[in-house]
Amino acid sequence: MDAPLRDRLSAAILEFGFADDPQHHPPDLWPEAHAIQQDATRIAGKQNEGSIAATLNAMSSEELMRLAERLFSYYVKLAEGED
Repeated sequence: MDAPLRDRLSAAILEFGFADDPQHHPPDLWPEAHAIQQDATRIAGKQNEGSIAATLNAMSSEELMRLAERLFSYYVKLAEGED
């Protein structure tokens, strides 16, 4: 059950890793996006110490769910702002 979630989180973490710039996010969501990006950088490893997949595989199910919930919440807020 966790494998699909880990794959989706890996893609989302890569996306956040490339978007650490306030111009890529609405101003009111930037603090939250930046905090997620900092976690994504930590997960990815600052000096390529390990792959994102390996780090996600090492995370507990509870840690994965918390990360998924944060990302989902961010994307919901982003979508609500586009209406």
